[in-house]
Amino acid sequence: MGVPNDQFIVCGGNISGDYYQSLIQFTDLMTGPVAANTSKAELWLYCASTNYDPNIQVFKVTMPWTEAGVNYSNYPMGIYYTYFAPVTSTGWHRVDITSLYREWKNNSATNYGMRLYPSNSSISNPSYFYSSNYIDDPTKRPKLVITSYTDSTTIIQPDLNISDVQTDAWSRTVSPGSSFNVTLTINNNGSLGVLSPYSIRIYFTYTRDTNLTTISTLPYVDLAGPTLGVNEINKYHTAAITVPSMLAQGFYYLVACIDYTVIIPESNETNNVTASNSTLPVGVEASTSQLDNAYAYPSPAYLSRGHKIKISGSLPNSYARVLTSSGQLIRTISPTNAGSGPEWDGKTDMGEMVSTGLYYIHVTDERNKTRIFTIFVYR
Repeated sequence: MGVPNDQFIVCGGNISGDYYQSLIQFTDLMTGPVAANTSKAELWLYCASTNYDPNIQVFKVTMPWTEAGVNYSNYPMGIYYTYFAPVTSTGWHRVDITSLYREWKNNSATNYGMRLYPSNSSISNPSYFYSSNYIDDPTKRPKLVITSYTDSTTIIQPDLNISDVQTDAWSRTVSPGSSFNVTLTINNNGSLGVLSPYSIRIYFTYTRDTNLTTISTLPYVDLAGPTLGVNEINKYHTAAITVPSMLAQGFYYLVACIDYTVIIPESNETNNVTASNSTLPVGVEASTSQLDNAYAYPSPAYLSRGHKIKISGSLPNSYARVLTSSGQLIRTISPTNAGSGPEWDGKTDMGEMVSTGLYYIHVTDERNKTRIFTIFVYR
C-alpha cells in the first residue's frame, strides 16, 4: 500500500513485525450484467510468490481513495466481507464476491473497491500477486470474472484491434509540425467494454512493419482512445495529429498501436498493431497516381467462396505480379485498359489454385510507379 504503479499486490507480514495490505478496484462495471442477471462474480488474482498463508481477508472499502494518496498510516476504511482460501501455492486464486458485485450494480453500495488484509501477519509471510501494472504477461493481471444467469457464459476481457488506418492527407503534402486528421476503424471483440482511459500510438515508418521491437525507436504521435462497448465493431475514431517536427522528408506509412502502454487487460494482446495501406507525403510533392489510394480487397480472400482479389481505383494499363511470402513469382497479370485495376483469381501462371497463405501483389501503373499490396488467401 502506498506504492502506485507497482507491478505487485502484496499482502502479509514482514520480518520487522509490520504487515502489507493492498487495495484493488475495478472501475469498468457498466458493461457487466445487472444484479438480477448475475449468477456469480469472482475476484481472480495470480500469485507470483508465497511462503506461508497470510489468511487474506477481503474488506469492502467504504470511502474514496487514490493510489497516490494511500500509505501505511493513511488508508480507506472498510467493512469485513469475506476471506480467501489458503494461499499456499503460486498460480490463480479466486474468491466469491457475488453479493458485493450485486450491491455495486444496484447502487446499494458505492464501488470503492476492496482492501486485502492479512489476519495472520505475525511472521514474514507476504504473498505477491501480479497487479494491473504487470507488464511481462498482462493475462496474469487481476480480473473480475462474472457469470450471467441469461447465458451462463463467463465475461471475458476486451480484445482491441484497429482494422483500418485512413487520413485526409494521402493525396496532399504535409509538413513537419503541421496537423492532419487520421481516422481509425477500431474493434472490441470482447464481451467487456472499455471505459478507462488508454492511448493509441501512431508511428511514421518507411515500411508496413508492425513489429513493435523494430519500430519502437521511430517517430510517433499519441492520441487518446475512445470508449468501446461490448463487442463494438467498426467504430470510426477521427482525431487531429501533428507531424513530428524533426521528421525527414519522405513517404510514410502510418502504423497504429492501440493501447500501446498495455493499460487495458485484454484476452489477446497480439493483434494491437496495424499499418496503413497508403503512404503519407511529408515535405515532398504528393503523387496524383490512383495507386496511392488504392487497396487490395477482399482481405482475407476465400477462394472456395469464389473470391477474386481486386485492386481498387481507376488503374488503366496497370499490370501486377503475384509473389509468395518467400519471394517466388507465381503469377503475372497483363495490363488492361478497361479502367479497373488488376484482378487475381487466386491461380498461378500454370492455372493451379494457390495454397492458403500470405501473398504480395506488386502493381505497376502506366506511369511506372509500383506499389506492393499484402493479402491473405484461404484456399
